[in-house]
Amino acid sequence: MFLNLLYPILPQLNPIEEFFAMVKVKFNHLRNLDQSLTIERNLTFIFTESADFSEVCKQFFTHMRSWLEKALRYEDFV
Repeated sequence: MFLNLLYPILPQLNPIEEFFAMVKVKFNHLRNLDQSLTIERNLTFIFTESADFSEVCKQFFTHMRSWLEKALRYEDFV
């Protein structure tokens, strides 16, 4: 029996990690601009008022799909 294993952690195949990294960066940027804003206000801005939010999420999945196609062709993740 031959078993193909993927690497234990493949951030390229996990858009959730990219999503939360993006939220963290934007949140910290907003907090540094105005520390009087609440957590709720910062997150509301990131999720609803940020013009590029939906486009960035689409890019996460496009990026993941390109790596998934590499994995299905058994190419190296270098």
